[in-house]
Amino acid sequence: MEKYLKIICSWILIFSICGLSLNVTEASGAGVEMERESQETVDFISDIENQETEPETETPVETEEPTESEVPIETETPVETENPVETEDSADQITDLDAPEQMSVQSLEEELLAVAENGEEASTDRVEYVDVKGNPIAGAPSVIKFGAIADHKELSIEGRHFEFKSAKVDGKNCVYIGKYNDTIYYSTDGVIAIKLEEAQKLTMMYQEYYLVSIKEVVPDSCTPGTITKKNGSLDAPLDMSNQIRVNAGENFVISVTPGTDTAKANNPKAKRFIIESVVSQEGATITKENGNENKATYSINFVKDDTITITYKEQSIYRITINTKDINGEEYINIPHSVAKGWKYLEGQDKIMWTFTPDDVYEMSGYELDIPAFHTKRGYRVINMVVNGTSVSSESGVSEVPISKGDTVSSVPRNLDLTTKMTDSYTTTRGVEQNCSYEYKMDLKVRTGKFEDYNFTLVPYKEDRGRQAVTVRLLTDGSRNGEGLDVVMWDYEKQALVPVKDNQTVDMDPVTYKGKKHIRQVRIFFAKLKAGYTYGAGQAGQITGVSYGQPHGGNPLGDGKKNAADAGTIDAMTATSLIRGNNSFKIYDEQWQAAKEAAIKGGYTRYIAWGGAIPSNNDWYLYDATFMVVSSGIYVHYNSGAGMGVLPKNADVKNIPDNPETRSYNTTPMHSYGKHVETGKGIRTIGTAFIMGEGWAEPTCEGYEFIGWKLKNKAGELSQETYSNGDLFTISDENCGYANNTDLPVFASKNYSGYQIVAQWKKIAKKEIKVEHYLKIPDGTEKLEKTTSGTISFSSDSEIVKVFANPEPDGTFPGYVFDEGNDQNTLEKDVKNSALSETVVLKLYYKPTVLRVSKTVEGYNQEPDKEFTFTLTATPPAGADSGTSQIKDGQIYITKGSKAKAIPLSFANNEATFTLKKDEFVDISCLPTGWTYKVSEVDPGKSYKTTYKINDGSATDGRDASFKMDKKTNIAFINKLTMEPPVTGRTLANNGLMVLMFFVLAISMVGMVFFKGINKKN
Repeated sequence: MEKYLKIICSWILIFSICGLSLNVTEASGAGVEMERESQETVDFISDIENQETEPETETPVETEEPTESEVPIETETPVETENPVETEDSADQITDLDAPEQMSVQSLEEELLAVAENGEEASTDRVEYVDVKGNPIAGAPSVIKFGAIADHKELSIEGRHFEFKSAKVDGKNCVYIGKYNDTIYYSTDGVIAIKLEEAQKLTMMYQEYYLVSIKEVVPDSCTPGTITKKNGSLDAPLDMSNQIRVNAGENFVISVTPGTDTAKANNPKAKRFIIESVVSQEGATITKENGNENKATYSINFVKDDTITITYKEQSIYRITINTKDINGEEYINIPHSVAKGWKYLEGQDKIMWTFTPDDVYEMSGYELDIPAFHTKRGYRVINMVVNGTSVSSESGVSEVPISKGDTVSSVPRNLDLTTKMTDSYTTTRGVEQNCSYEYKMDLKVRTGKFEDYNFTLVPYKEDRGRQAVTVRLLTDGSRNGEGLDVVMWDYEKQALVPVKDNQTVDMDPVTYKGKKHIRQVRIFFAKLKAGYTYGAGQAGQITGVSYGQPHGGNPLGDGKKNAADAGTIDAMTATSLIRGNNSFKIYDEQWQAAKEAAIKGGYTRYIAWGGAIPSNNDWYLYDATFMVVSSGIYVHYNSGAGMGVLPKNADVKNIPDNPETRSYNTTPMHSYGKHVETGKGIRTIGTAFIMGEGWAEPTCEGYEFIGWKLKNKAGELSQETYSNGDLFTISDENCGYANNTDLPVFASKNYSGYQIVAQWKKIAKKEIKVEHYLKIPDGTEKLEKTTSGTISFSSDSEIVKVFANPEPDGTFPGYVFDEGNDQNTLEKDVKNSALSETVVLKLYYKPTVLRVSKTVEGYNQEPDKEFTFTLTATPPAGADSGTSQIKDGQIYITKGSKAKAIPLSFANNEATFTLKKDEFVDISCLPTGWTYKVSEVDPGKSYKTTYKINDGSATDGRDASFKMDKKTNIAFINKLTMEPPVTGRTLANNGLMVLMFFVLAISMVGMVFFKGINKKN
């Protein structure tokens, strides 16, 4: 038994020792296995890399970093062969240089048919769409199809209308555009095509227009209004049943007159209708140019298709007004007393007003109006009356207005019967007489036609000035106004000519002259015509254009010894013109020569001289000095301005208005605009409005810019104001001084008077501007990738114009983005108009996109030089064509580390590989934006767990990182070892088996000692 126990204990001891030995061996074997597997991975990667690089070199790779050692061999080859993008651009340039300057349009047609058969797009972006002022048209296409321009000239933009005007290349008409061997050609005749140079574009010009409707809102019993369009100076009827075309930017000028009463067309009691409103539905700008609610002219500037609504309303209220101040601003009407009689004071208008309606007038009375009386202030009397521009004169006799209380004067101004009475005169200061001199009352009856507004202009005279006065009366076309006349009076005290207006009164009582009293007063008036007028019929036996007399009683032509008058042409004025018998006028004798010289110098052609009397009684002596003219018409002629300073004499100017009207018996055009000598139509006078440019398109001249129109007078002086083509111009006192030209062409004659309107130009000084776009290639070189060209214009010498360079959007150059922080960029530059013609160059720089991939290894690592392999896969955006969907050799660069040189990264089927060791990184440059990419790490082995982070994102498990390329992207791969490091000492925690062995051994030894003790006892 004892023997067997000893044997068992001995075997237990042996097994414990063996187990301890085996445990040590297993730990050592695991480390060896790891080392063996790692070596096999290195050998596998090396084999792959050797296979990839074998065809490129015959020299065996002996270094430990085969990829990096082979890269310099690749970079020794010429850059052009390693950069297919650059080589391709060079080829294009060579092709363009070799392209013929001209070829037949037929060849372009054949090329176009071949392209169409292949289903390829046949268009070019070498085109711009502009309006007639050269501004780009928003929403227009960016390309035009190849072929005849006539087939592709329609421009369709929703909600807008365009009329094709021209297709030009550098000002030359173009009828065809095509492409041959990547070179664009254009043709001006449809036979021969010319190469389109790099800086040239096809300019397609269009006139935008709007479709306008005009609607009327007409009250009951009212006829439709009369609406006409201003065509030059003529009012052309509008067809409102159809839409009206109006060109964009054009002033649409219409004249509106309300309709009439359908029930009482010619009855004085007929209803009256007025213009209530003219409204645009789409926000057009509407300006009333002239007129009132009874008839008005409107200028409308449209911004889109529109509807104009004209609304009328009944207003059968008529107004009678009287001025409350004289021509010098002195108030002569006793306003409170007149208001008490039924008048209303119009504050701010210097008028009193009385209104009536047709219902206030009875037919039985012959439609006679009983107008309220009005009062004059103390010391004032009325000496002359005008109603609606017509002088009020006695129906029989010589009086115009009543002189004394109880006097009545009947007159027939135009279609009226007017009776004026002086119903009372006041001399005291009691009651109603306070501050009053006279009460006047008028009765008015309409003989023919309908009622209207009646505007009375009364001429007062202050009695303390005397009892003699001369009233100046100016008649234009039979109406009391001075539109056609320029009238002055010689002021002998000032020794100057002073202006005189219609209805102006001048005192004629005896004066003290040069120290002598009771010298008869003398007044000498001079007149000259305004443009477009001639002198009208004068007083019988006198020269045309003048008339004088005593319309208020007495001898109409003077009373011989007491007063006298004379008139005529200024050349006929002599020392004896103003004399009666032996009675000369001292003031005239001494002043006539100075007065005549000043008048001749001022261009005056007619005179009237009045000499007053020394009355032997207290009678009133009221005198009349009348000048009269009639419209002869003003002509308007347009001049190109060639040879007048800016344009050369032989300049080819287009669109200068020229009247094409002819006569029935001759085809010679009228040339100037105005009264047609055969039909009498088209007359233009003071107050006439016409469109500057007569509706013609804006003038053009190559190399010059049209800036507007100026008026030029006979002396060659130009107006200060410049008028735009299409402006509404109204002939007025302010501008008719420029209508004194007398050499205007009308048919075959060249002796008509009027305006010479001259086109104004400025030479377009130009400088060529180029923007050069450079790519910063990762290998340290710069490449000029694109040049955009243009021109800037100067309007004056030494003018400074700021030019700007616009960077191309990211992605324009695949793999490059604008380098905003590059100090070499020239984003703007001040360019001065100088004699130097050098091209102004602005440079912009673009940097490559950068993908940085880094490798970090964490945990126990027995292979610090282990290389990890990565695959970069690129996927083009959807719809990319075959030419741009593949990464080309030499397009992408790789840099390992911060000090390494960038070298091309080879791609095959849009896939490339690279390796990284622990703590290394690579920068992959020039990856195009817009593509999708995936960086994948080849399986590093079961001992590694892989995660990655994109930019500042969170860590993600896996070896495949997908992303879209931006300007810069960072991807960090982290490999964490899963194996624990070997243990160099034994502990209870990591050596359980060894503890068990020792425990068994200890029991065995104790057992042997125990059995040995028992044996001794036995």
